[in-house]
Amino acid sequence: MCRVPCLKPERIGYGYAEVQITGSSMFPRSHPSDFERKLVELSPEIWLALDLLAKDTGRSVQDLADEAFTDLLAKYYRPASLKEALRESARRLPANDDMPRPR
Repeated sequence: MCRVPCLKPERIGYGYAEVQITGSSMFPRSHPSDFERKLVELSPEIWLALDLLAKDTGRSVQDLADEAFTDLLAKYYRPASLKEALRESARRLPANDDMPRPR
């Protein structure tokens, strides 16, 4: 859920977006009330562009934020879930390499 105060044309400064970290995090949450909320500060131009993109695509700003954070984690090779973290940790062990041993 994303709650943002209305940006008035005469307002100078920054827009604020409240972003909810969803259950796709490292440890899935059991209840929706367990979601962690963070306040993210956005410039008015960025907020208006995000709002327009959300309206054009028929998605919420929260969905766009989830996609952006998932892409950011992937860019830096960071796991987005516990399953991915376990898969990566098992891959780092030499015993799990499929490379033939030199003779």
